[in-house]
Amino acid sequence: MDKPGGSRWILVGIAGVAIGGLLEALVNRLAGRVVIVDGMMWGAVVAIFLMSLPNFSRMGRMVVKSDRLAVNFLVGVLMFIVISVVLVTLFLGIFLLAGRLLS
Repeated sequence: MDKPGGSRWILVGIAGVAIGGLLEALVNRLAGRVVIVDGMMWGAVVAIFLMSLPNFSRMGRMVVKSDRLAVNFLVGVLMFIVISVVLVTLFLGIFLLAGRLLS
């Protein structure tokens, strides 16, 4: 599997942008009003997420050392969520503290 940031990942992101843009235009035209906003961004996000599914299993295996793929995948996804929440909380705290100090 290619490392994140390699050529395959970039191509998948670009394909996701194209598919997301087409879906946004198609759905909005069929609905007759704006239903989907930022379709190109969400297309790229979904494409990169789907591309990184095996990495979740690998990350989970590093933690629980299990041979069961479902357990590894679940632990990997939960680790991703926990790490994301911790980082968002950390940066939000930094911005709130900097806002109070500067005001």
